[in-house]
Amino acid sequence: MANPIVIAVSLIGPGEVQIETNLQAPRPGAPLAPQEAAALELVQQGAKQPSCRRVLFDTAKVDPDTTACVDLVRELFNPEGFAHSVSAEVRNAARRAFGIKGQQEGLAA
Repeated sequence: MANPIVIAVSLIGPGEVQIETNLQAPRPGAPLAPQEAAALELVQQGAKQPSCRRVLFDTAKVDPDTTACVDLVRELFNPEGFAHSVSAEVRNAARRAFGIKGQQEGLAA
């Protein structure tokens, strides 16, 4: 699984926000993966808002340890990951951690 693209909006003053993302700063003509193009579109839309004071690219809002933990929880209910190695209760707990509803397994769901 690819690293997630993070877009954070922070309040920096009364009615003022800044947008931070771990995306690389856009370069004209540089190719973008589909997820990068979608994230860049979101950032650009946010930057057009009157309350947006600045956009910061290449920031590390999510530390690598947190990303590794999120990836592990995803693998707990991924059939191509650890899903066949863990119980239904563990998969249900992983789903709850991500707020996934309607896919609970077993009687304890």
